[in-house]
Formats: sequence, C-alpha cells, structure tokens
Amino acid sequence: MKSIKGMTLVELMISVTLGVIVVGASLQVFLTFKQVYMTQQGLARIQENARILNMILGEVIQASGNIGCNAFREDISFYVPPHIDSIHFGLERTQRIRGISIEALKSDPISYRLLSKRISPDSDILWVKTIKKNRSLIHPASFLDAVLWIKGPPKLYKNQILCLSDCSHADFIKVYEDVNRGDRYSSVPIKIFPGALSKQYGQGASIGVLSSTFFYVGKTNRNNQNGYPVMALYSTDLNGRTLELIEGVEHFEVRYGVKVKEKIIYFAHHQVSSWQEVVSVRILALLNSIEDGLKAPKFYQFRDKNVMPSDRLIRMWWAFEWTIKGIM
Repeated sequence: MKSIKGMTLVELMISVTLGVIVVGASLQVFLTFKQVYMTQQGLARIQENARILNMILGEVIQASGNIGCNAFREDISFYVPPHIDSIHFGLERTQRIRGISIEALKSDPISYRLLSKRISPDSDILWVKTIKKNRSLIHPASFLDAVLWIKGPPKLYKNQILCLSDCSHADFIKVYEDVNRGDRYSSVPIKIFPGALSKQYGQGASIGVLSSTFFYVGKTNRNNQNGYPVMALYSTDLNGRTLELIEGVEHFEVRYGVKVKEKIIYFAHHQVSSWQEVVSVRILALLNSIEDGLKAPKFYQFRDKNVMPSDRLIRMWWAFEWTIKGIM
C-alpha cells in the first residue's frame, strides 16, 4: 500500500502566513499607487482650472470698458434713454470695472435676486462693463430712426441693450424684437425703440452688445463623492444669463490697482475712492481638487488664519494680475 504524503500543520501555517504577507504587500502597493494617482489627478485639475481662470478673466478685465473706437471714460458723452435702467446696468462713464458687495446690491432688487441664492457669503464680486461683438453701421442713422442697418448675421434678443458710438459719443439703445437671420454679406435691420438716438450717426459708426457682468464664487448644488458641496466661479450677465465657468473655485478675492506716485497700490473694493483711477486688477483664488487627493485633511491659510478642513481635498492659492488696456 502506497503512503500518502501531505502538508504538516506547520507547513500550512507557514504557507498561509507567506500568502498573507504577499497579499498585504500587494494591497499596500496598490493603495500607494492609487493615492499617488489621486494626488496627481487633483493637482492636474487645479492647474488646468487655474489656466482657464487666467484665460477667461484676463481677457474680460483687459478689454473692460471698450466701446468701439472709444472707452468708458470721463471725456466721452453717454446718452441712456429713460426706458433703460442705467443704475441696474452700471452705465457710468467712469466705471469700466467695479467691485461691489452683495449688501450693496440690495438697492437693485433685480441684480440682488440673480445673485443672492447662489453666491458664497465670503465671495468678492467683480463687476465688468464692456461692449462686445462690435459691427459697423452700413447706413447712417438719424434721430428718429427706428431701424439700424448692419452687416449680418447678428443674433440679438428682444430688450437686449446695444451701444451705438463714434469716437466722442455713445447711445445706449434697446432691441425691439429678436434678430436671428441673414448671412455674413447681407444687410440686416435691427428694430429699436423709436426716438432712442440722441444724435445722427454716420456710416461706419460702431454698434455692439452691452456686457454688464458680475463674476463671483457660488454654490453649484452638486456634491462630490463624499457628499461635500462643490463650489464654482460664476458669471451673471445683467441681460439675464448665468454661467458656471470653473468648478472647484472655493474662494475669490479681488484687489484693485491704483497708481499712486508712479507705484501701483492694491485696494479692496470698499477702499477705492475713484473707479476711473483703477488701472489693474489682482485676483487671489483658492482652488481645490473637487475629489479627495490627500491621505488626511491638511490645513490651509485663509485671511491669515490656519483652517483645518474635514475633507481631504487638495487646496492651492493662485494669484493673477492684469492691466486694463488703454489706461496705462
């Protein structure tokens, strides 16, 4: 009869122990690589969002106040007809750009309603005014005209605010009905409220769309995989459109540069005495990775204080600075 060979209890225990060690080591390597991957993904997301923020706000701030061949400034005359709310749209010649608090917006119920349900309590508000999508007038326009002719194809909406300007004067006018037709070579009529113009404009005068826009940090009403709320940078155009621009922007501080004795000094919005003297803008933005990227929570600085979060998000402060074109 053949003998049957097997494993002794000691050999079995040694095999099980070695197996546990190998599995444990493999699991540890997997978790380490997963953590490295999550960290790299979080850092890459933050860097990409910082690049997009720099591109979007840089373009907006540098071009703020442009009106065709001129700009929002003291020596150009404005005409805003009574049916356009100049306070709501911020139509002041000396204010290309302005900082404002949510409390100050309570005096304008429409703007306050647009922002108050979404904005973060700690967010600054950057208010930028400019004229976009400029085109040339192809037929002269007189005082009583109710139609302006431009080369198409424009896309305009009823009650949208336009600006018709030459190099010394600007008229703000309201679109009477939607315009969404024509090709790039055709002449397209834009109906406006009759009697809206304060002067006669010659062929070639510039006509564009008013963009009076707030930028701020607000709630997205989304949570990440661990249930924490996701914040984002928003823009709200006073023509009625709100856009989520960049998610993962947790905080937003704006400082305004004023030239004092050949040196630019930066102030918070409530410290600026004259907005026409603002020549540059500096923004500090706290960006996060949205999803966990750290092994354990890590403190960050906020207004000279150390803050310890309950989540494991990566957070980084980014500083940006832009000069307003046509001023310096």
